[in-house]
Amino acid sequence: MKYSKNIILVILLGLLGISGFCYSAYYVTVNIFLDYINHVVDIITVIILLAIALICTYYSVEMPQHGQLTVNGAIFFACMLLFGKEVAILVAFISVVVVSIISGANRRELVYRTGQSVVCIFLAGLVFFNIHKDSNTGFFLNSIWSILAIFLSALVYMMVDTVFSSLYVSTLEELNFRHVWEWHWLEIWPYYISILPVGACIAIFYRLSPVSSIFIILPLYLLQRIYNAIKLQGYISNMPAVVQSAADKEVEAVVVKTEQVRKEIEKKHRELEILLQTSQELGKSLKLEDTYEVIKKMIKQLVKCQTCIIFLVKEVEGESQLVAETVFGPYTEYVLTVKTFPISSKETIVGWVASEKKSHLIPDTESQTIPPPMIRYERSEMAVPLLSKDECIGVIYVGEQKSNTYTQDDLNLLSTLANQAAISVTNAQLYEKTHNMATTDGLTGLYTHRYFQEKIEEEIQKAQRYKTTMAMIMVDTDHFKEYNDSYGHPEGDQLLKEICKLLKSYVRDTDIVCRYGGDEFSLILVEADKKTAINTAERIRQAIQLRLNQREVKITASIGVASYPEDATNKIELIKKADSAVYEAKNGGRNKVCYPK
Repeated sequence: MKYSKNIILVILLGLLGISGFCYSAYYVTVNIFLDYINHVVDIITVIILLAIALICTYYSVEMPQHGQLTVNGAIFFACMLLFGKEVAILVAFISVVVVSIISGANRRELVYRTGQSVVCIFLAGLVFFNIHKDSNTGFFLNSIWSILAIFLSALVYMMVDTVFSSLYVSTLEELNFRHVWEWHWLEIWPYYISILPVGACIAIFYRLSPVSSIFIILPLYLLQRIYNAIKLQGYISNMPAVVQSAADKEVEAVVVKTEQVRKEIEKKHRELEILLQTSQELGKSLKLEDTYEVIKKMIKQLVKCQTCIIFLVKEVEGESQLVAETVFGPYTEYVLTVKTFPISSKETIVGWVASEKKSHLIPDTESQTIPPPMIRYERSEMAVPLLSKDECIGVIYVGEQKSNTYTQDDLNLLSTLANQAAISVTNAQLYEKTHNMATTDGLTGLYTHRYFQEKIEEEIQKAQRYKTTMAMIMVDTDHFKEYNDSYGHPEGDQLLKEICKLLKSYVRDTDIVCRYGGDEFSLILVEADKKTAINTAERIRQAIQLRLNQREVKITASIGVASYPEDATNKIELIKKADSAVYEAKNGGRNKVCYPK
């Protein structure tokens, strides 16, 4: 409900106002014939003060928003100092109620004004008479305690008055209390500085000489009009702007909050777009290398990181370990040199994540050392597992040089990406396994004839594009059928495996070794000229003759060499030239290397 807080405040002040009035009326009635008011002059003074309070209240300055400003606070304060808080409460209550009824004020304002006046006077009186205890109603400016009592009671009056005024306006207009309270102190301070000292002067002059106080009481009405015309009107005219400023601050706070929410929504939207893009790009990636590149690219867009490492769980010397597959950042050389990392919660953050199968964030590696950091010089680290069917198949690590770079939101975001990455990595591994089965010979582990046909075409096109050379070597095993018949097929299979190892040992990692068919092998030498190919072929021939010539059936090799572009300019022609060279070696007595002249 819009005004619920304001209604509660008014009801509370109304109850306090009625209670204070009833208590004061009872107290004064009981004590009036004893020692509370001792002289007729005092009674007359109270009546005069009440009359002036009525006049000042009636001609109060109406504030543009809510409430009034009037100098009757000086009269209430003087009554409190002279005759006690009970008399002051009666004077305040009667003057506010009478004037409010005459001026047609609404009931809410009536209850609020009376309650506010009663509470202010009551609390100020408690402070004053607890410090100045010479007399219950007497007032003498004869000690430091008297001066202190006046000052502190005036301060309490001002504080309570501004608090209730600010509460009333802020709850009614639904403004921030602090902004309205600041206005009271910044804009109405002359009122408090002027009014309460006037009340103290009335009390002081009255105690010195009741007649002399008239010189202050009588000009009080004139002071009211001067405030209206000169001082207060100028300050009050600023109130709409000040209240508007308070409202503007409220609106500004809402705008700032809205802007923050908008930025947060935009950030989430951007993150979702990146995750969607990641899913789409990973769906297109069939090779592990392509998958790694997509993952790294998306990680750099999602979170700030100096280093990113993708690990896969692999068997290394009979033990499952984390193997760094791809790295970017300043510590690439270090990571690829170490290469393998143990799966253990006591080793590094990546070992802990792989072991526990849980994501982990280290805001500051200097203050949190368990689990140990992956890279000692990075202050913020995150690691998330790649899970496939509840099994950890790898870990994604990101690190940043500054501490407290990452939040739980960043970790959750990276975990979401890791879920997609794990599916893609699993699919890529399956594709790679299937592709290997289709392109790799089951017995020797060499590439198949079909793969050879694809790769030689690619290498010729590459050589044409970059204007380089390439060559191929055809190896035909001599006497293999005789060997097979003499020693059996298992021995023949073992011989082919040994030839396979030998061929691999005499070529570079970039070269391609294939099983062409039966006991024939083909080698593609990338960016190699004819002379290099002939030398390689001769070393292979000699090695086969020396290593595989231990039994009665002597194993040797007839080898043919052809090069691009010297001997042929296309795939078919190149294979034909190499094959013809093999037949030349066979027909020439075997155990030879032949090539087009």
